[in-house]
Amino acid sequence: MELTIDWVSIVNLAGILNGIFVVFVILGIKKGRSATRYFLTALIVDLILIVFASILWTTNLYSILPHLFGLFPQFYFALGPLLFLYVMALTTPHYVFRIRYLLHFIPLVYSILSGIPFYLKSGEYKLTVYKNFLLEPSTRPILSLSLFLRFIHIAVYLVLTIKLLHRHNRQIRESFSSLERIRLGWVRTLVFAIASVLGSYIFFYVVTRSGTSFVRHIGRVFTVWEPLLVLYIGYKGLIQPEIFSDEGIQTGKKYLTSSLTSDMADSYLKGLLSHMETEKPYRQANITLGQLAEELSIQPRHLSQIINDKLHQNFYDFINRYRIEEAKQRLVDTKDPQKIIAIAFDVGFNSKSTFNAVFKSLVEITPSEYRRLNS
Repeated sequence: MELTIDWVSIVNLAGILNGIFVVFVILGIKKGRSATRYFLTALIVDLILIVFASILWTTNLYSILPHLFGLFPQFYFALGPLLFLYVMALTTPHYVFRIRYLLHFIPLVYSILSGIPFYLKSGEYKLTVYKNFLLEPSTRPILSLSLFLRFIHIAVYLVLTIKLLHRHNRQIRESFSSLERIRLGWVRTLVFAIASVLGSYIFFYVVTRSGTSFVRHIGRVFTVWEPLLVLYIGYKGLIQPEIFSDEGIQTGKKYLTSSLTSDMADSYLKGLLSHMETEKPYRQANITLGQLAEELSIQPRHLSQIINDKLHQNFYDFINRYRIEEAKQRLVDTKDPQKIIAIAFDVGFNSKSTFNAVFKSLVEITPSEYRRLNS
């Protein structure tokens, strides 16, 4: 078989080279949690190996290096767990790696061990299997089952990762007043991207059983997704700031063992409301539950309990209601003719878009409409 080098192969190679560069950059970064760096690095390395397998397919390099045939499909079993563990490390307060997390890699280990008999075969035998695989789509039932298991495995971990992101979204609203830097929208995009790659490969494998050259040609385009994922993960992972400090984050079953008495709660609530009115701490753009608790000289857990149980709000809504109330007053104050964007920044918002979204969710009209109707 002749080697085939086209634009698809070039894009895959570029993705590998960029992935290797990103790995070295990540490993050189010392700030932040080491677990997130290591899981992100492992995720990129895993994708690099998968992309390398795509190059072996698209260029027919397997015909020259038959011993590599069958080595790389197992790494699909690492993709889901690495994504899940990376997001867990990124979003879990007080994160500590547990040995039991290695159980997520049992399918990977089993897949590698079960492939050892094939790995030990001669190059001639592997080359024959490779050629038969290309020429006879109808002889792939075992491989079809293997692909099915790999795809199901990834799909399960995508669901688990989505659940982690939902938990994170609830969690940050208990501790943060501004979410722009900690919402992890890029991770949601990453989950969607991996899901789309998964779907495209399932579709490609089903249609390629027809054996038509046109469909196989289209299928080569699908392999471009993987190197693009390498670039995307590396770039976004590097620019993503630390999600939060662990101070004041509420986890698990809240308040079951709280030492906060009813009298203490009433006293703290009175002090909280007075502090909000006189000191206006909500004007601090990125104020957190821990910072506000420090100002009040109470435990963050107690402050969270008061806001949740006494005011029936989370921290995010509690702070932003004060911001919006002040903004409403200033929007209709003829002595304060500032532009809307200036008012938004003054009351504690980081951007006009966030201000508009929160304002409309609470007041049901936009700030400009509110000013026009009340001026």
